[in-house]
Amino acid sequence: MKLDNCVPAGIPASSVRSWVLLGGGGIPLLFSLDFIRQYFDAYDRLFASGQYRKILLDGAVMTPFASLLSTPPLLGLLCAALVMTGLLVYYILYHYQGSKSIYLMRRLPQRGELLRRCVSVPLLGLLTAVLVTFLLVVLCYALYMWVTPPECILPGQWQRIWNGGIFR
Repeated sequence: MKLDNCVPAGIPASSVRSWVLLGGGGIPLLFSLDFIRQYFDAYDRLFASGQYRKILLDGAVMTPFASLLSTPPLLGLLCAALVMTGLLVYYILYHYQGSKSIYLMRRLPQRGELLRRCVSVPLLGLLTAVLVTFLLVVLCYALYMWVTPPECILPGQWQRIWNGGIFR
């Protein structure tokens, strides 16, 4: 399917990429940056500064992974969904302005043409946001597990995510 057939007639298909990348990928990425800041703050609290190197404190315990995600990834997903909903509304209203291309769209033999042209790009952006959010949570978890000293990690981190920690 050509990209030109997925946007309202008169809107350049080249603008679609920026909407999908910004709305679908950029917003969740911005929300994940807060995790990196909070993670390294918590990581630094595990150590005492020695003369030449950091020394791991006795009994130091890392903050649970789910607690470090102070802005849940689903909030980034929600913001991306709002952007895509706004784009959907814009695409629908676009047909009712100017030369009223809605009349042309209603005369086309394909009954779902208007729906396809209005919904395809916002749906693609939302699916991109879901995928990017999932990948970011996995990458943040991998960072947490690989960088944190094993003796400082509380058991059951993955279960805490699914038991309400990440979706609070």
